[in-house]
Amino acid sequence: MKKTFLNFIIPITFLLHFSCKKNDIAPSNLDKLCDKTWTTYNIKITPKTNTSNMVVPICNADDVLCFKRNQTLYFDEGGDKCSTDDMQEYASWSFNNDETKIFVRNLDTLITYNIIQNDGNMLILSQKIVSDNITYTITTSYTK
Repeated sequence: MKKTFLNFIIPITFLLHFSCKKNDIAPSNLDKLCDKTWTTYNIKITPKTNTSNMVVPICNADDVLCFKRNQTLYFDEGGDKCSTDDMQEYASWSFNNDETKIFVRNLDTLITYNIIQNDGNMLILSQKIVSDNITYTITTSYTK
């Protein structure tokens, strides 16, 4: 009887022990965003335009962002410079309450970005800009 019981209980115990999933804690939006170097991957403007004031210069294609946990944002133009000045800036940033938007403040300018994707490997942000009475959406994708 003991042998039958052990033959039954040991496999069941083994099965229950290894079939239970551990409670993995998902990374927070802060964890997925901060302390990474985000490099520009793609910039898309809608509606499409050919006007010079809404064309993304090629020199922006390698821009780099780094969000810090102390709510500072580091920006670097990367290797392709749009001007002879080495463009490196710091700004402050914050989430809205439900962490679907990022607010970036640099001097007197406040820019609101909608978070389209933030999975820790890809960051996609969009912003609205009005030019010549037309509202454009600029969607920028960054990779880690």
